[in-house]
Amino acid sequence: MSIDDRVKSLRELMKKNGITMYIVATADPHMNEYLSDHYKDRVFISGFTGSQGNVIITMDKAMLWADGRYHVQAENQLKGTSYELYKWGKPGVPTFMEYLRDNVKEGEVIGFNGKTFSEAMFERIEDLVDGRDVKFVDDVDLISEIWTDRPALKKDKAFILSSEEAGESIKDKLSRVRAKLKEEGADLSIIASLDDICWLYNIRANDIQDSPVLISYAYVDFDKAAIYTDLDKLDDDIIKALNAQGVEVKKYEAFEDDLRKIKDKTIYLDENKINRYMFKLIEDDNYVIGDINITTKFKAVKNDTEIKNVKKAHITDGVALARFMKWLKESDKKTLDELTVQNKLHDFRAMSEDFLEESFETICGYADNAAIVHYMSSEETNKKLDNKGLLLVDSGGQYRFGTTDVTRTMAMGELTDEERKGFTLVLKGFIRLMSVVFKRGTKGSSLDLLARLDLYKHQMDYLHGTGHGVGYLLNVHEGPHNISSRYNDIDLVKNMIFSVEPGVYEDGKYGVRTEVLVYVEDAGTSKYGEFFRLEPLTYAPIDKDAIDKDMLTAEEISWLNDYHRAVYEKISPLLNEDEKAWLKKATSEI
Repeated sequence: MSIDDRVKSLRELMKKNGITMYIVATADPHMNEYLSDHYKDRVFISGFTGSQGNVIITMDKAMLWADGRYHVQAENQLKGTSYELYKWGKPGVPTFMEYLRDNVKEGEVIGFNGKTFSEAMFERIEDLVDGRDVKFVDDVDLISEIWTDRPALKKDKAFILSSEEAGESIKDKLSRVRAKLKEEGADLSIIASLDDICWLYNIRANDIQDSPVLISYAYVDFDKAAIYTDLDKLDDDIIKALNAQGVEVKKYEAFEDDLRKIKDKTIYLDENKINRYMFKLIEDDNYVIGDINITTKFKAVKNDTEIKNVKKAHITDGVALARFMKWLKESDKKTLDELTVQNKLHDFRAMSEDFLEESFETICGYADNAAIVHYMSSEETNKKLDNKGLLLVDSGGQYRFGTTDVTRTMAMGELTDEERKGFTLVLKGFIRLMSVVFKRGTKGSSLDLLARLDLYKHQMDYLHGTGHGVGYLLNVHEGPHNISSRYNDIDLVKNMIFSVEPGVYEDGKYGVRTEVLVYVEDAGTSKYGEFFRLEPLTYAPIDKDAIDKDMLTAEEISWLNDYHRAVYEKISPLLNEDEKAWLKKATSEI
């Protein structure tokens, strides 16, 4: 069935149900960013495979919104269909919400699947059309009526983190949550986001590809705590371990009934992380405090054990990266293609017994494919390499003791002046941000400009954030902190982990991104306050073959040489003599 045939079938179901506009969000019942194949409704109805985007179907239009990471990819994947692409972030292009505000008519009947639609998104749309005669139908899953061969959910077993891995017991985490509930005047917390639940209960699983989470719900009040999940995924020893820490284990399906039973309570929950269907089950005599999950804020600040372990993960990852880069640099590029390269990187990571899986699907783009910010190579798009141009590889691993995410852009041979200039401008911004010292109270938005300044001087930019939080053996993207031009009211504090990843992308030509993970470390205290700096977690060579040295200042050259010295010191002891010799050259001073 073609994409347009699927849209046609959806319109027939819309007509049958009296719906004039149907919205398909990128979500599952727990509002995860990365979805199990089972919940990829938007991919099914549009053919667009990016990790974010929304679809609106009316009787005469099919529309998709994609952000700046996916403009090129979406344009390519929607070719040959009736879809209109709205490139979010481009001047004059309405956002998804702006379109609804300006185009929902009197008498409109808006349908969506309430189980894969956040309560917060519903309330925003409801506010936008307030005062108009609009009806919402939030209990219809029309996609499932068309998608008859939907993939099944995974059934893999879960596992518990030891105290040496987690650094804090479940009891202690529950105590912190309960203290915050008391401070906020709440009776209980409902948690629907999977990474929050897995952090709180020190449990991991494999329910979503590349995200070691367990599909579940959580309940916490002052007397009890519970997890609701598929009991077949929990061995008896896991259930006993959870019980011993004061956690009751219940069937996933029991959550709905227990939610209905809550009466006359003040409930703390994150409306961005709970679906509309579940939210409606909460009785009206309850009062809801809607805010970022308490666990989200706690989870963002790693404990010392987590920092120690994730450093170990990055050294292991650095060994794989060094071996990979040596292999790639020494290969005849004409014999390689994108899929061969990314599969080889997987093989190097898999040499470690602590490697579990990738932390996201590897982005491996050569030449103009690298200009697609979140490009995914496939049999149809797989490009042959050549002994020239740039190759961008953005990848990461899930290890038993941490999550990694790293991007390196590498010269495959001769470069144009434009490619070398773009690479070096990105490097200058990267070094400026990596060198920053900032005061307590600083937000991520205050640092974002540092990475863009050199690009701005050449009227260049990139349409994605400069950094995102990263989980501990959890989601590679986590909040609430980030580095972005958009304001975020979260202070950057000691032991937060996030990425630093400026880039530049020239459609039809090349793409560059340089990325490491960092953690926030103390930089000293004075009469002016407490100060922090960024300490690298990622140790992998930055390709000197792509640098225009004349564009770098003495301070930038010094920073790069110091970083490369650290790469060699940390990674070389784990390599053989041949690999050491290559790394020594790759990290030598410029």
